[in-house]
Amino acid sequence: RVVRAGVSPFEEPLALAIDRPGDDTGYHSGEPIMVSARIWGGHPPYTVSTSVNDLFLGMLTSTPGSGGRYEGSMRMPPQLQGGATLHIEVMDSSGQSLRKSRVIQAEATTGVPGELQGLPERLFVSPVKNRI
Repeated sequence: RVVRAGVSPFEEPLALAIDRPGDDTGYHSGEPIMVSARIWGGHPPYTVSTSVNDLFLGMLTSTPGSGGRYEGSMRMPPQLQGGATLHIEVMDSSGQSLRKSRVIQAEATTGVPGELQGLPERLFVSPVKNRI
């Protein structure tokens, strides 16, 4: 009996296409990013992760009945500005991996305070001390 390990010659190679976000889409720090991708070929099931400038954002999950669509809602990391690269990496059950990237824009966030001023040195958390 002969057991061969490896990729079948009739098998499609692992493939990945990024659906969302679009190229050069702008996001502020902490803003939600809807990420979706289509994956086919290789050996399912797949493990799909996403990152921005190599800062891990999270995992994408399979959408039932969608034929290989994976998606998830992530948050834009803080303190990025200018062009940022969103990466989606997929690994199949045989260990093959593939990484695709897309450039998005990290926009300055106006609501982040620089230096806090005017706060008391000591703040008590009690409805009696600090009227709400």
